[in-house]
Amino acid sequence: MKHANSRTVWLLAAVIAIGGVGTVGAADRYTSQTTTRSEYSAGSAEGVQIQEWLRAKDAPFGPGSALRFVPGDQITVELRSTSVSNGIVAKSVPAPPVPLPTSGQPGDTITVTHANGHWVQAWSYQCSGNSTSGAWGLIAYRIEKAD
Repeated sequence: MKHANSRTVWLLAAVIAIGGVGTVGAADRYTSQTTTRSEYSAGSAEGVQIQEWLRAKDAPFGPGSALRFVPGDQITVELRSTSVSNGIVAKSVPAPPVPLPTSGQPGDTITVTHANGHWVQAWSYQCSGNSTSGAWGLIAYRIEKAD
């Protein structure tokens, strides 16, 4: 009886190690994360688009000079997206972050950082919903005096 139990444990461990019991040929699901980071000048066309995107999202802005994006200010955009596939890998080149997307996959994040020599502020948004109607919601805002 003791051998039967140890065989059952080994069989169960083997099933768990293989990934469970499933149908032959069932597709596995793989998750990958892509991060795209770009820098822009506030006076560029991209910088203007980023500021408009933030204003459309009713982003909070800091006091005084933090509110204005002026030429020479640095804007950094980081877009993190997660994709799930069935194991078929296709090489893709990430799209440039600007113009910023109107929707994304659930869990995708966009972080915009603005530095003007006096202030550094950052907004982080996360997509919720589905891939066609996923809305960006503010999850973090940070402002601090520049060194």
